[in-house]
Order: sequence, then C-alpha cells, then structure tokens
Amino acid sequence: MLSFGGGDGEVDLNMVNNIWNVNDDVDIDLTVVEPSEHQTDMYKNRLMKLENSSKLRVKFENRRLQEYLKTAVTGTYDIITLIQVLYYVNETELFNIINQIHGMLNGNNGLLFIIVISEHNGCYKVWKNYSKYLPRDSNNYIGSPDIDKILRRMNNCHFKMENFYSYFDIRDVVEADNENAEERKNLIVDFIMETDDFLGTADNKLKISVLELIVGIECSENVSDKLYFNNSLS
Repeated sequence: MLSFGGGDGEVDLNMVNNIWNVNDDVDIDLTVVEPSEHQTDMYKNRLMKLENSSKLRVKFENRRLQEYLKTAVTGTYDIITLIQVLYYVNETELFNIINQIHGMLNGNNGLLFIIVISEHNGCYKVWKNYSKYLPRDSNNYIGSPDIDKILRRMNNCHFKMENFYSYFDIRDVVEADNENAEERKNLIVDFIMETDDFLGTADNKLKISVLELIVGIECSENVSDKLYFNNSLS
C-alpha cells in the first residue's frame, strides 16, 4: 500500500482497518509519502493506538509527491491513495503524474483512490472564478472535474466518481456583528481563499464580489436559519 498525502493517518488507517475487517490475518506493508514532519508525528501517534499493529509495517518518506516520483521507485502496489495532494501539482503535469502512479498498481487488481474537492464544493467555484488573485499558480486550483477529464484520457483506466457531501456553517460571514464573529468571518474567508487576511488586503470591489459568491446559492444554502457552505469531496 502506498499513500501520498497521508497527513495524520486518519484516512489510511481507516482503510487498513477496513481491510482487516474483511481479513484480519493479512499483513500490510505501507509506504507513507508525507512532507510535513508535524503530520508525520501525528500519524505515528495514531499508529501507537492501532490494534493489530504487529501486522502493519510502515515506512515514512518525508518528501513531496513529485520528489518521490523522481527517485528510482520500484515495485507495484495493491492500493495507492492520493489524499488531497494534487492541489500542489501544476495542471500541466497532472496527466503524466497520475498516469505514472496508475502504472505502479499491481496489474488489473490494483486500486487507486484520489480524493480532491468536488465540483459542488464552494471552494472549487471560488477558485475557478478568482484564482488569478490567489497565491498559488492558477493551474494548481483543481477539483474533481479536472481529474475526471484526465482519467478519461488514460488507456485501460476504469473508474467511478463518488461525492462525499460535507457542509459547515458560515453564518458569521453574513452576520459578523461582534469582534469574535468578525474574526471567525476572516478565518472562514481565508480558509476558502487559501490566503492570509484576504478581507484586509483585497480591494473593495473584489471583496464584495467574492463574498457574494461565497454566500450565494452556487456555494451555500440556507437551512433552519443557518447558512451552510458546501465543502464536499470526491
């Protein structure tokens, strides 16, 4: 098993437990490619709490995906995961990278799991409209529609797309009527825009336009006096 962007290990270890739920006798070799030492430490803490840990052998590679793929990678894998890591790959390189990783699967029985933001995610819609104002290269703001196009171009690649719906309340973006709410509003907008102090640095016309999109029906919906922002994954 090979994991790119395993973070704190929550997704990987849930998958490992699901495998053991089917067959608790199977031994698993897992390579985790995760550049953040902080996340790696959190991952190791999760491992210490894992039941059946004697049947799991984990190797950590504190490198970025592209750096790892440039090395002499050998062997094939039954399962490969790409967990919200493709945002850090330029769109012009995506096809070659995904194709290379797909070629590392163990024949026709290997599984490749790619997790990115959904086309329904409000962040994706904001990124596509305002990427030129954001810190990353505009070609890095990708979501499930971009992955779908790439997978359709690949030979012998059978796939299906599923949505995992998630929402969070952004009422403070509309009703920031005190200092704490104003701080939460700034944090929410910075999270969506993936930048620091967007509302404090952007010009008024841009701020108004972005806020209208964030709270509008394309990105959010009103339910029981709350405003929920779509944060779904695919």
